Amino acid sequence: MIATAECGLWWAWPVLLVCSRGWTRRMIWNWVLSLEEGIVGSEWAFVGAASLASFPADRALVGALWIGFPLALAAVGWHAHRTA
Repeated sequence: MIATAECGLWWAWPVLLVCSRGWTRRMIWNWVLSLEEGIVGSEWAFVGAASLASFPADRALVGALWIGFPLALAAVGWHAHRTA
């Protein structure tokens, strides 16, 4: 879904959602999770591309921040899972 969003092929999302629903027969609502991941992942990719275009001289800093944010979210989630 992220690749189709980056290419502007939004018409493919309903097809991909139907496919995700077909692949997760046991869990009826997993297609909603697929939609959420597609939206958040597409936004993350757009922010990364726009940041690289806006700050071409600071590629290392932009890359570190772009990678650091989901790593921080993963670390917080892991910590919350371990302590709760």
